[in-house]
Amino acid sequence: MKKEGFKNLYQLKDGIHTYMQMYPGRHFKGSLFVFDNRLTTPIVETADREIVGECIYCARKCEDFYSDDRARPSLKVICCNTCIKQHEGELRQCS
Repeated sequence: MKKEGFKNLYQLKDGIHTYMQMYPGRHFKGSLFVFDNRLTTPIVETADREIVGECIYCARKCEDFYSDDRARPSLKVICCNTCIKQHEGELRQCS
Protein backbone atom coordinates (compact mmCIF):
# COMPACT_ATOMS: atom_id res chain seq x y z
CA MET A 1 0.00 0.00 0.00
CA LYS A 2 2.93 2.32 0.65
CA LYS A 3 4.07 1.72 -2.93
CA GLU A 4 0.64 2.92 -4.05
CA GLY A 5 1.07 6.18 -2.14
CA PHE A 6 -0.93 5.49 1.00
CA LYS A 7 0.34 7.21 4.14
CA ASN A 8 -0.37 6.72 7.83
CA LEU A 9 -0.62 2.93 7.61
CA TYR A 10 -0.70 0.92 10.79
CA GLN A 11 -0.66 -2.76 11.65
CA LEU A 12 -2.18 -4.20 14.82
CA LYS A 13 0.45 -5.80 17.02
CA ASP A 14 -0.32 -9.54 17.22
CA GLY A 15 -3.32 -9.19 14.87
CA ILE A 16 -7.02 -8.46 15.12
CA HIS A 17 -7.86 -11.47 17.30
CA THR A 18 -5.50 -10.35 20.07
CA TYR A 19 -6.80 -6.78 19.78
CA MET A 20 -10.40 -7.98 20.18
CA GLN A 21 -9.44 -10.01 23.25
CA MET A 22 -7.76 -6.97 24.81
CA TYR A 23 -10.68 -4.62 24.01
CA PRO A 24 -13.83 -6.77 24.05
CA GLY A 25 -17.12 -5.32 22.92
CA ARG A 26 -15.63 -2.28 21.19
CA HIS A 27 -16.79 -1.67 17.64
CA PHE A 28 -17.09 -5.35 16.77
CA LYS A 29 -20.37 -7.12 16.05
CA GLY A 30 -19.85 -10.46 14.35
CA SER A 31 -17.45 -13.34 13.94
CA LEU A 32 -13.90 -13.11 12.73
CA PHE A 33 -13.06 -14.77 9.39
CA VAL A 34 -10.02 -17.03 9.76
CA PHE A 35 -7.96 -18.71 7.07
CA ASP A 36 -8.24 -22.30 8.26
CA ASN A 37 -10.93 -24.99 8.37
CA ARG A 38 -12.88 -23.14 11.10
CA LEU A 39 -13.65 -20.25 8.67
CA THR A 40 -15.05 -18.13 11.49
CA THR A 41 -14.31 -17.76 15.16
CA PRO A 42 -16.50 -15.88 17.63
CA ILE A 43 -15.01 -12.83 19.33
CA VAL A 44 -17.95 -11.60 21.41
CA GLU A 45 -20.34 -13.57 23.60
CA THR A 46 -22.96 -15.49 21.63
CA ALA A 47 -25.88 -13.47 23.05
CA ASP A 48 -24.31 -10.19 21.89
CA ARG A 49 -23.04 -11.41 18.51
CA GLU A 50 -24.72 -10.19 15.35
CA ILE A 51 -24.71 -12.02 12.05
CA VAL A 52 -23.29 -9.41 9.72
CA GLY A 53 -22.67 -11.57 6.64
CA GLU A 54 -25.17 -11.58 3.78
CA CYS A 55 -26.07 -14.14 1.14
CA ILE A 56 -24.53 -13.18 -2.21
CA TYR A 57 -27.84 -13.88 -3.97
CA CYS A 58 -30.66 -12.60 -1.71
CA ALA A 59 -28.82 -10.53 0.95
CA ARG A 60 -30.37 -12.56 3.80
CA LYS A 61 -28.18 -12.43 6.91
CA CYS A 62 -26.13 -15.60 7.27
CA GLU A 63 -22.56 -16.77 7.69
CA ASP A 64 -22.43 -20.09 5.85
CA PHE A 65 -19.34 -20.13 3.65
CA TYR A 66 -19.08 -21.92 0.32
CA SER A 67 -16.36 -22.18 -2.29
CA ASP A 68 -17.03 -20.90 -5.78
CA ASP A 69 -14.66 -23.01 -7.85
CA ARG A 70 -15.66 -21.34 -11.12
CA ALA A 71 -13.03 -18.68 -10.32
CA ARG A 72 -9.32 -19.30 -9.87
CA PRO A 73 -8.25 -19.09 -7.19
CA SER A 74 -11.47 -20.33 -5.65
CA LEU A 75 -13.58 -17.64 -3.98
CA LYS A 76 -15.16 -17.92 -0.54
CA VAL A 77 -18.75 -16.69 -0.64
CA ILE A 78 -21.62 -16.53 1.83
CA CYS A 79 -24.85 -18.22 0.78
CA CYS A 80 -28.07 -18.94 2.71
CA ASN A 81 -29.75 -22.37 2.88
CA THR A 82 -32.53 -21.35 0.49
CA CYS A 83 -30.23 -20.03 -2.25
CA ILE A 84 -27.71 -22.87 -2.01
CA LYS A 85 -30.47 -25.25 -3.14
CA GLN A 86 -31.07 -23.07 -6.21
CA HIS A 87 -27.34 -22.89 -7.01
CA GLU A 88 -26.45 -26.49 -6.31
CA GLY A 89 -23.44 -27.53 -8.34
CA GLU A 90 -22.02 -24.00 -8.54
CA LEU A 91 -20.88 -23.80 -4.93
CA ARG A 92 -19.50 -26.36 -2.50
CA GLN A 93 -19.59 -26.13 1.29
CA CYS A 94 -16.33 -25.12 2.88
CA SER A 95 -14.97 -27.54 5.44
